Amino acid sequence: MTKALTTEKSIEKMMDAEFKLFDAAGLASLLPGKPDLSTVYRALKRLEQEGRINSVSFFGEKKYYYSGKENGHFLICRECHEIKMFPHCPSKSIEKELKEEFSYTILGHKLLFSGLCSDCARALAKRKERSQG
Repeated sequence: MTKALTTEKSIEKMMDAEFKLFDAAGLASLLPGKPDLSTVYRALKRLEQEGRINSVSFFGEKKYYYSGKENGHFLICRECHEIKMFPHCPSKSIEKELKEEFSYTILGHKLLFSGLCSDCARALAKRKERSQG
């Protein structure tokens, strides 16, 4: 088996086993045989083109990857840029409405909520309190 195929299988297995986001550099450090970054990027590109993994980008060009068996549900802090992925899908009724209204066959989705994590919300409240007092 070629190094590229071994890397692809390892990436897909890791993503299917863990419900979280991965970046290319993080994957490269976790994969058996420690493949170089260019091998990891080629494998990610091929896996994504084949629909076996998904990607998303939030702040700039950095891509995050996750299992192709999952829809993407994300909660992002606008202040510290913490990203949380959650499994519960609140969009079933929306998908049904879109399917009916637009005659679409929905194959997947990415859902993003943004706001402030509890630490950043507390820090913001303290800053406002100081500026008013």
